[in-house]
Amino acid sequence: MVAGKYVFRYFFHITISFVVVTTTFSSVLVTDSGGLTSSASAVVEIEAERDDPPKAHINECGSKEHSGSLTIRLPRTEVSLCGNGSLDDKGIVSYNWFRVDKLSEKLSVDLAGFILTLRNIQANERFGPYEFQLDVTDTKGQKDSARISIFVNKAENLPPG
Repeated sequence: MVAGKYVFRYFFHITISFVVVTTTFSSVLVTDSGGLTSSASAVVEIEAERDDPPKAHINECGSKEHSGSLTIRLPRTEVSLCGNGSLDDKGIVSYNWFRVDKLSEKLSVDLAGFILTLRNIQANERFGPYEFQLDVTDTKGQKDSARISIFVNKAENLPPG
C-alpha cells in the first residue's frame, strides 16, 4: 500500500440460528485517495452443533463388563442390571426397560431409572434365558438399544463338608 488516505467500508451481514444451518456473506470495499477501489468477499457457513446418537450399554451393577449375557447360579435369586454405562455426548434423558423373552414365568421387576432389579429368579435351563432390552434416549430424541440374556443355573448339589 502507498502512503495516503484510505477509506474502508466493511459490509457484514450475519444471521445466527440454533435450528437452521446458516450461510453468511461478508465483503470489504477499499477505496484509496485516488478513487481506486478493490473488494474482497467471503462466504461463512454456520453449521448445527454436532450431536451424536447415544450408545446403550447394560451390565450387572458393580461390574464394568458389557457382554450381552449374564449367567448366575441358584440359590442367588436377585440381580440388578445397570444402564448407567450408556454414553451420549449431550446427555441421556430417559432409560426404558422391557422384558423381551417369551417365558411365561412371572418375575418381580423393580424399575428405577437406569437400574433394573429382578427378584425371585428361577432356574431357566430348560426354557431359555430371561431377556431384557434397554432403550436410551438423548436430549435430541435420538435412541439406541441394548439387550441382555440372563441364564440361571440350578444350585450345585455338593456333598456334605
